[in-house]
Amino acid sequence: MSTGGLVVDFGLVMTLILESQEAPQRLRIYLVEHVRPNLRPRTILEVERHIKRIIKAFAGRRLSEISRAEIRVFLQGVGADAPVAANHNLSWFKRLCSWAIEQDLIEVSPAAGIKPLTPKTSRDRVL
Repeated sequence: MSTGGLVVDFGLVMTLILESQEAPQRLRIYLVEHVRPNLRPRTILEVERHIKRIIKAFAGRRLSEISRAEIRVFLQGVGADAPVAANHNLSWFKRLCSWAIEQDLIEVSPAAGIKPLTPKTSRDRVL
């Protein structure tokens, strides 16, 4: 399914987070009403990349079945080549979990308490 610039296979997403029959529609609403309007087109492409990586890693699993240890292993795999990308994946995973909690799809986030692999560093900028 396409939501403008953000293309996500909602059937695959639902195998990851399905806890209620209304979840697919709720996710579409979230992506269309909250994610897309608040991001620039290039950022939407980046979000899509992170979401696809998360879905691929945990496809066929419910969010409630995923452990913190599994998330850490996933992040370490991503972080081996791209530590900042691992942090971004964690950020979007946490956002997805927070949204799922708000929608009563899960009770507790499996990503709660997981810290980014690499600390944020500010860049020196020249004007």
